[in-house]
Amino acid sequence: MTRRVVITGVGTVNSLAHSAAETWGKVLEGCSGVAPITLFDASEFSSRIAGEVKHFDGESVTDAHEVRKLDRFTLFGMKAADEAIADSGIVGAFPPERTGVLFGVGIGGLTDIEATKELLLERGPRRISPHFIPKIMMNAVAGRVSMKYGMQGAN
Repeated sequence: MTRRVVITGVGTVNSLAHSAAETWGKVLEGCSGVAPITLFDASEFSSRIAGEVKHFDGESVTDAHEVRKLDRFTLFGMKAADEAIADSGIVGAFPPERTGVLFGVGIGGLTDIEATKELLLERGPRRISPHFIPKIMMNAVAGRVSMKYGMQGAN
């Protein structure tokens, strides 16, 4: 049995821009998203350049209270999903139980893993946030997007 997949909406957050249209414009201009690393001290590394996402406001996705509960990779994914969903017009087009979210993630939550390790060593286990595990879970993006849009299918 052959199944077809149709891409009906596009969204992105990357080192060039925080939307598909702006990213495409930068690509056409020949811009590069690679620049000196600013998110941490890279002076001891042999390479000090990267494609960082800069000037990203988590509150463009959710309120400040929720931002504190989410890792940066989840906020990026939610922003890209918001754009793709708006672009697609899919919300409400199908029954919620037949609408799911699949989100490919290689690894995420590294910032929080590192920060929590330091907190554990400096202040002990009682200082670890109860949000730590939900922040670093690979399915955090898909879960948050499905909850936001009421998608109850496969996740």
